Amino acid sequence: MNVAWLILDSLSFTETPFGNEGPDTMPQLEALADKSGVVYTNAYVPGPTSPSSHGSFFTGEPPSITGMHEAFPYFESELLTIAEYLDSYRSLLISANPYIFNGLDRGFDETNDLRAEEYLIFPEAQDPNDFPAEEYDNRLRRYVAYVKESPKPLRSIINGIQYRRVTQNRRSSLPEMSLQDEQQFQYAGEMNARIETFLRETSDDTFIVANYM
Repeated sequence: MNVAWLILDSLSFTETPFGNEGPDTMPQLEALADKSGVVYTNAYVPGPTSPSSHGSFFTGEPPSITGMHEAFPYFESELLTIAEYLDSYRSLLISANPYIFNGLDRGFDETNDLRAEEYLIFPEAQDPNDFPAEEYDNRLRRYVAYVKESPKPLRSIINGIQYRRVTQNRRSSLPEMSLQDEQQFQYAGEMNARIETFLRETSDDTFIVANYM
């Protein structure tokens, strides 16, 4: 059996056909729900943004238990993630939401962090996104920690330079090397293509989590 869990990130319920007088934006999903689904109209997320909400999505526990929330957007708990629980499935996690890859990707056989692919030239080196500025009192200390903690200092520096270029260019338009879709972070076409490839190349039962932005 193949299982697909689709998360439509940052989408208001009122802007879907399931809300009162909502727009007709998802005819296929609406037809699927009418035929064999259940629509919950009184459900709420446990937090205002991704860290608290996704921590609970992936574990079934509130932020007070997962330890992952807006002030600490990292999952370091020993709780099982849904991928670890479904370890008999060949699993894929794909998204451009960076918070999901702060520990919630644990247990997946394959992960596609689309946002990191914009700047992470050397995946084996340090990821600059792992060093948020608020954890350091100045940029020099952040930079020193970034290079010092890396097993590949030179390659990490290149990753850091590219990360800075990408984040600066993002203010106006996507950089040339980035994945191309209609808007920033909204890589629906790229995600669909990779999911189809994953399914073609996998003969086992699959579990796919696709977090669309």
